[in-house]
Amino acid sequence: MMEREYLHGRAFVKKSKGKIQIFETPYGLGDFVPTVAEGTTKPRMLKDRFADVVNVKDFGAVGDGVTDDTKAIQAAFVYANGRSDAVVLFPSAHTYCISNEVQFGGDITVIAYGANFKAVGAKDFSYGMFSNWLDCEAKKPTKFSGHSNISWFGGNIDCGGLSTLSSTYRWAMNFAHGENIQVWYVTFTGARRVHTAELSACKNASFHYCNFFGQFPPVLQDYYPEVIQVDANTTSSSDRNPDQTCCENVGAYNCLFTNSEGTAEQTETSPYCGFGSHGTVAGQTLKNITVHQCEFRGIRRTAVTGTSSNIDGYRITENRFSGCGKNAIELATGAVDGTESLGNYVITDNRFDESGDASIRITGSTSNYLENVTIRDNLSTGLDAFAIVQRCRKVDIAHNRHSLSSDSPNSTTAGIYTNDVFPLVVDDFHFYVGGYASKFNRAVTASTGSTNARIAHIYTDLVEPVTVVNTTVNGIDRIPELGASYKAILGATADSQANTSVPAITLRSSNVYNAPQIGYQGSEGFRVASYKTNAEGKSVLEARVLYISPSSSGGNFGPGDDGARKCGFSSNRWSEIFAVTGAVNTSDEREKTAIVDPDDALMRAWSKVAFKVFQFKDAVEKKGADARLHVGVIAQQVIEAFASEGLDATRYGLLCYDKWEDEYEDIEIIDQVEVADEEGRIITPQKTHIEHRLVTPAGDRYGIRYEEALALEAAYQRWRMDKLEVTLIEKGVKL
Repeated sequence: MMEREYLHGRAFVKKSKGKIQIFETPYGLGDFVPTVAEGTTKPRMLKDRFADVVNVKDFGAVGDGVTDDTKAIQAAFVYANGRSDAVVLFPSAHTYCISNEVQFGGDITVIAYGANFKAVGAKDFSYGMFSNWLDCEAKKPTKFSGHSNISWFGGNIDCGGLSTLSSTYRWAMNFAHGENIQVWYVTFTGARRVHTAELSACKNASFHYCNFFGQFPPVLQDYYPEVIQVDANTTSSSDRNPDQTCCENVGAYNCLFTNSEGTAEQTETSPYCGFGSHGTVAGQTLKNITVHQCEFRGIRRTAVTGTSSNIDGYRITENRFSGCGKNAIELATGAVDGTESLGNYVITDNRFDESGDASIRITGSTSNYLENVTIRDNLSTGLDAFAIVQRCRKVDIAHNRHSLSSDSPNSTTAGIYTNDVFPLVVDDFHFYVGGYASKFNRAVTASTGSTNARIAHIYTDLVEPVTVVNTTVNGIDRIPELGASYKAILGATADSQANTSVPAITLRSSNVYNAPQIGYQGSEGFRVASYKTNAEGKSVLEARVLYISPSSSGGNFGPGDDGARKCGFSSNRWSEIFAVTGAVNTSDEREKTAIVDPDDALMRAWSKVAFKVFQFKDAVEKKGADARLHVGVIAQQVIEAFASEGLDATRYGLLCYDKWEDEYEDIEIIDQVEVADEEGRIITPQKTHIEHRLVTPAGDRYGIRYEEALALEAAYQRWRMDKLEVTLIEKGVKL
């Protein structure tokens, strides 16, 4: 058996007494005419050559671009059928006219480098110009038992659909119920109505380095005529012997999908969809689909689809998308029975240019959430959002770049929008709107149900990078007790922020308008504020909590409102305060009333308050007897001393009393850890419960404002000194 790479040799022919004589022999026979005998490298008998390579010319194919070669080509494939590793050869530089479907069997290699195939006549090619259905009408294969082990190399297939206004179906290739199928280096043109190539009930099937130029769309523009259709074998997919078997391990590698001119413009010949599937069968799943290093130009709707399809395992990597009319990638579950987990989608290292809608849209269903979605390291420019992800579980969106090239054509308001997604990771997202921000006000929006999220390192020129709506979010820094229905994140940043009143981060609770917000606030610089809903249902400023002034104003840190905020709490105190100078207290006469001198009763009461040396119990518990000593007064003794003079100590600002109730927090406890197999499928799900834990017991505490206590001590010393001076003068002592 010859090796497959042996494609070219020579034979010699001579017409003698009305008969053609063929010799396979070395060069040099003077009265014989040399002719190419493809497929041999040494002198062999013709029967031996036929056993290895089937040349369609030997069966009458002319290849002049005029003669109908259908019957001759079909005869060659029939001859090759059943021969182990048969090679069918189409000599190059010939144009073969095809007027009807050509069927071939399995265990075959087709060599068609430089050959041209042209569809002629008015015949429908709804099963393709070429198919693997030889004798299968009678055998009726199921699952992957049909003709398999097929390799096709080279050739230019013109389906003829662009040169005619007829309504005929012009498909190029159709493979069904087959396994181990590869198509290499084929150029396809002129497909019309529905698909250029179809894979149904195929396993381990792929297209490599193929070019798909132009596809005249069907009558119904809302249909999904993929250039390469990956499908279940059903009656609706025009397949024979439908048994609903789905494809497994199929894909396209290094292929080009574009219009007949090969541009990124959307023209009459632009394909409606590039690669994928739009149908579904309940309980059946397409498995392991790959699109790698392909280029999609000027696709009218969607380049890579999985719309209304049950797909588990979709890898879309290192592709280039230019000028897609809608979403460059659109994946959505179909009508499933809810018994099988779908997902495992990996979308990485792609380049998107000028998508009409989102670059990526992924949508699960309420009965089947898509699981394990990874969107990483993509570069995108477009008219709309980068990614829209809904009803998914375990979503990782990281290290992506997206910029707008014009105003958005629809109502999208975020570069990344998620709804009902958990857990969610959005990390290292660069989103630049430039001058095209008329319909964008967020870089990331995590909407209802997007729980257990981590959103960090958001870089944008928008004034409000992140919005979290009805969402529990855990960031790189977690701020507990910010609200019952949400938690806060830090780590989202905004480069080159405009100095406007819109916050950089909005953290929203169950009421969309009641929200703490973090961001820039005009001349006030960076602020934290809270909002509430007014009687008209509009969001209005409730309180400015704190702010940092702009650097031009010193970059100072302070409360958002004058005289309205406390630093620390009665149950949560600062341990120490460090400052260069003392605190500045208001002492403006214009802001005081009922100004009088301390009376004698107050002085006598304070004279009974003794200064003590003591240790704090909590310090002793931590440090033992070596805990530091402190000097001060005892609040209860102040109360007693004042009472002895008929005074209520609580009327004076130097004495403080605080009381608080029990404080709790909800803690999620893991009872059973999640266990997954090598492919990431969940074997044992995680089980948890919530514990309502006591954080701070109820209590109360007395305190002293020492700036007032010491002021009272100074006043007492003056009062006492005055009395001493009077006594001394009465006794004749000169001062």
